Parts: sequence; structure tokens; C-alpha cells
Amino acid sequence: MISTSRDEQNSNNNNNNNNSVTNKLLLIVQFNDNDLKNHINELKTLLYNRRIIVSLIIETYFTKYSNIFITSYKLLKLNYPYNTTNGGGFILMKTSIFFEPLPNVV
Repeated sequence: MISTSRDEQNSNNNNNNNNSVTNKLLLIVQFNDNDLKNHINELKTLLYNRRIIVSLIIETYFTKYSNIFITSYKLLKLNYPYNTTNGGGFILMKTSIFFEPLPNVV
């Protein structure tokens, strides 16, 4: 389940002029999701409506065979060791942001 903080909700209630809050801030969202596949549409809605630049998601339960595609976002994922559906996480980074992932150190 994806939720927003009380501060963000208050800001949005006070600024109803076409996402004025998101026009001035770098928005980053983090959430714990037990099995993202069941909440992918909620995630897409959150990313697009709130204009999220970076999304940090844990407990995705992805394996090396799992993947998602969200237009305008680059997926960087780290699966749980031994290719089991436990834990794991990923970062969704807006494709308009230049970045270079660090090499794996594990």
C-alpha cells in the first residue's frame, strides 16, 4: 500500500495550483512494499501524479526473472541472494536525470 506523508498532504491542500509543490522541490519517495507486482498501478499513479524523481522501494520480492517497465524511469534493482522471493529492492530514477550506477561491491 502506498501512502503519502501528512506534511505532503497539507502542502497539497494549501497549494492546489497544478502541483505547485512539485514544481519547486526534488521529490523522493521511499516505501516498503510486500510484493510490488500487486501494487504496480498504484506506484505508476504516484510517480506520475506527484512527479517523483527518485523512488526507493524495498521488499519487492523480485527474482532475477522479475522486471517492470515504467515509462520515463530507469530501473536499478537488487534481488535477494539465491534468487528467492524474499526482500530485495530497487530504485526508479527519472530518465531525465543523469547518473552512473556504482559497480557492484558484493
